[in-house]
Amino acid sequence: MVTVPAWLGTAHPAMVEAVRSQVTRGTHFAQPTEGAIEVAEELGRRFGLPLWRFTNSGTEATMDAVHLMRSLTGRDLIIKVEGCYHGHHDSVQVSVAPEQDEMGPPSHPNGVPGSTGIPRRSWL
Repeated sequence: MVTVPAWLGTAHPAMVEAVRSQVTRGTHFAQPTEGAIEVAEELGRRFGLPLWRFTNSGTEATMDAVHLMRSLTGRDLIIKVEGCYHGHHDSVQVSVAPEQDEMGPPSHPNGVPGSTGIPRRSWL
């Protein structure tokens, strides 16, 4: 498994070869691969955090985090930073860029759905 962060730039020869090598073995797997396990072990060694979950996007990461926290706490409601984007799943598509007259007072902000189709329980 090869991860190519955007900060490495584009078409660096070492990155091109790493990606070319990986593509011949596959590009997406539903289960952890040997390479992913090796990376997780190294990250655990470096940072002292033994468990790692790799995701395909920031949206998937926040969706997993919300699900995990709801599972651990038994609570439905979450706290989300007002006016910030945290992915495009229902739980966080609230108060991303609300109009000022919809926000409510700073001491008690209103949840404002980011679009139609967001379940009411997500923003009340």
